[in-house]
Amino acid sequence: GNNVTFSSIPAGTKMIVLGLDAVSSDGSGILIVQLGDSGGLETSGYLSVASRAINANVSYTSGSTAHFSLQNSNDGAGITHSGSVIFTLQDATNHCWTMFGTMSCPASSNRQNTCAGRKELSGELTQLKFFNASGDFSAGSVNISYM
Repeated sequence: GNNVTFSSIPAGTKMIVLGLDAVSSDGSGILIVQLGDSGGLETSGYLSVASRAINANVSYTSGSTAHFSLQNSNDGAGITHSGSVIFTLQDATNHCWTMFGTMSCPASSNRQNTCAGRKELSGELTQLKFFNASGDFSAGSVNISYM
């Protein structure tokens, strides 16, 4: 498949950690996250940027307003990604969440993806969707923890 949705995130959650273990794709699309409340997943209003470093050289940076980008571009079929993305509630009144994360790709020349961003929801966070923008996952696991 191409997505995992974690729903029923409890009221009062202030931090979520999205953990990825050897996640790979079919080679099309980038890894992304959308947040949602009781009205559904939100598809606009994100301030998101992702960069890739290969052997300590930043090769490319990109941004999005439709989702949180975890990568700046596709790393290729079968390339594994392992790491964590942390979402933190910054302002409970405005339902403002910030995020940052790092994923390593050890099989691809010491590659590292980093990401950061901000999103105000229209209500309290209830769901998080992790997915491949235009392809399918081919391996790995993903989970969340929250507090």
